[in-house]
Amino acid sequence: MGHLRRSATALATAALIAVPAISSAEAAALKWDMASPYPASNYHNQNHRMFIEEVKTATKGGIDITLHSGSSLYKLPQIRKAVQTGQIAIGEQLAATLENQAPIFGIDSLPFLANDVDKARLLTGLAAGAIKKELDKSDLVLLYAVAWPGQSLFTRKPIASVDDLKGLKLRVQAPASARLAELLGSVPVRVDPADVPQAMTTGIVEAFMTSPSSGYDWKSWDYTTYYYEVSAWQPQNVVYMNKSVFKKLSPEYQAILTDAAAKAQVRGWYLMDEEVKVKRAKLCEKLKCEIPASGKLVEGFLKIGKQMTDEWVEKTGGDAKSVVDAFRAVQAATKAY
Repeated sequence: MGHLRRSATALATAALIAVPAISSAEAAALKWDMASPYPASNYHNQNHRMFIEEVKTATKGGIDITLHSGSSLYKLPQIRKAVQTGQIAIGEQLAATLENQAPIFGIDSLPFLANDVDKARLLTGLAAGAIKKELDKSDLVLLYAVAWPGQSLFTRKPIASVDDLKGLKLRVQAPASARLAELLGSVPVRVDPADVPQAMTTGIVEAFMTSPSSGYDWKSWDYTTYYYEVSAWQPQNVVYMNKSVFKKLSPEYQAILTDAAAKAQVRGWYLMDEEVKVKRAKLCEKLKCEIPASGKLVEGFLKIGKQMTDEWVEKTGGDAKSVVDAFRAVQAATKAY
């Protein structure tokens, strides 16, 4: 009888060992915070909410993420540090705002390098490996990246050419847009997304470039009159998480997050395409729109954009230069074909 008890105990122990281990954190359900500087109604946050729900469903509630939009938890400049230090698990920000960390983050904000959706998709794909590598150096894991619609110009006064932007206080948010303001002869003023309406209303800023999505979200018709669609660039938001938090997850949970992130990236670009159609039409019910902007205005922007890209490539080299070279090679081959 004692022998049978010992055998049963041994079998039970073996059975327990055979079951994949679940960390105590996972068993208790993980509660994560995610910070976004953009309004809750924005399509990026709509996409995040679907990502969060998919993760929660696939993990059967094992990962429960709370989204904090509109800079309600951290303002944009604080998000990366909050994720790096483990104060929150996931964050989102415009990739170009990380350019001071590594030049590659600013590649999609070079004016008129990739100024339509197809070019933006190509550039994002070519730059993805280098961006992942740089985020990894900061102990961050790239989850997904989704572009904004083409950045266009919102002003109070009519603009016929780039000369009309001289002396205007232009909102900037990254090194590339600051350099653009400098070359335009504008006065660069750094303003976070959530603060643009107040900055325009109080005269801190007199003009800004953003997507029709943000222009609509910010109710730009309350403080601007003109919309010029120049689609200067299509910057992307990167969504990343703390690498240590990710590494501590079971392989199953890591796979669920990775799969949900891949779906979010595809879905986000689709939402962006749909967003342009809807928000542009709504904006033009309230603003004086020029779609596309006049040839003279675009010509001036193209000239400055070419100068900026050439400067950037010469200055940065490395991965950034390789990506631009590859992008230009594909564009040249496409035209030749």
